[in-house]
Amino acid sequence: MLKKCDFYNVTYYVPALILVIFFVSEFISKILKFNGGDFNRVSGLVKLVFEILILVYVFKRKKKNWRILISVCLTFFVVYFLGHFFLFPRFSLNEFIVNIYSLNGYLFVFILFYALKPQNLDDQKVLYFQLRLVDKILKLIFITNSIAILFGCVFSIDIFQTYPGTNGRFGYNGMFLHASHSSYVYCIYILYFYNEYLKNKIKENSLFLIVSIIMSFIVATKTIFLFNFLFLSHILYKRFSLKIFLTIFSFVSGIIFISRVFIVEIFKSKFDILYQIYKEEGLITMIFSTRNQSIPNDLIPYIREKWTWVNFLFGGSNFHIARTEIEIIDLFWFFGLLGGAIYIYLIHGILIRTFTENIELRIPMLFLGLCAVFAGSFFTNAPVIPYFVVLVFQLKFTFNR
Repeated sequence: MLKKCDFYNVTYYVPALILVIFFVSEFISKILKFNGGDFNRVSGLVKLVFEILILVYVFKRKKKNWRILISVCLTFFVVYFLGHFFLFPRFSLNEFIVNIYSLNGYLFVFILFYALKPQNLDDQKVLYFQLRLVDKILKLIFITNSIAILFGCVFSIDIFQTYPGTNGRFGYNGMFLHASHSSYVYCIYILYFYNEYLKNKIKENSLFLIVSIIMSFIVATKTIFLFNFLFLSHILYKRFSLKIFLTIFSFVSGIIFISRVFIVEIFKSKFDILYQIYKEEGLITMIFSTRNQSIPNDLIPYIREKWTWVNFLFGGSNFHIARTEIEIIDLFWFFGLLGGAIYIYLIHGILIRTFTENIELRIPMLFLGLCAVFAGSFFTNAPVIPYFVVLVFQLKFTFNR
């Protein structure tokens, strides 16, 4: 049991503060970018400040976690150094320094994870308190941003658009800066509220779950559409027998087929940019929003020009010039086959496997991973990482009390 005086310890409020300040800085960045400001990387600056504070906290309060964190960071720094050292025709010190920013992006998830991970019973008590507070903050952010989405949708407010200044694509993501941020955050919200519903089947939890799904459709990114299709199909399959599930699936497919002309017209009017890409470049290019073209245009020429056989193991890139925005390919480009395999192993072992021990959440979490693999910019997406880390801790402590 925490003592009354403990509640005045600011470290207990760090996860909640991170969520609030990242969310507010996202909106400030969006306002500055929308109005053409010269500097709009407020969220990046906030991330850097908090990262330094988090590292100091882990060093002072969690020495065991600090040792593990240093081992993880050194491992990827060695991989990163080897990849850049063997770039052909010469070692580029400029590329090495500039890409430290991208390396730091990949490491942020581990830094935040070990800052929260309990080392003993007292740490667990603190984390219980933190997660209870975070639950309130998450719901406050969700309600605030959902109101912004509704206002944006009803009154056509440009700044709340998923793609501000774009008339040929429907979508409202509220106060989030980038489409990818809001895509992943709303997928995480759906998983979070679904877990809350499984834990305690009350009307409030089911309401939050339903609203999160509705809001995600208004955000209207392909990542969310894919996630919702997989998630809702999974829920229907679990709830009904295979025969009923196939009947419902066939019925919905039949309605879509009969209404295909009407659906195409809606798609053309609300997603004209995607429709034009589909007509000119084909279905695959439309699905990936032309990101797949970076493979032949950027990745392959870079590998041919600069990589040696060592780079296939340890990678080597310059993401400030080009990247594919397809997570699994960018991970290979940055860390190589060996480094990428180590990263995936640690993410799975430390985060996914350890903190999703309940069978109910394993498959939905796999859907999130699948979306991240093909959509890109998940693990280097600093504003998304706090939501993800909080989710996995919440899953752990929900089902292991």
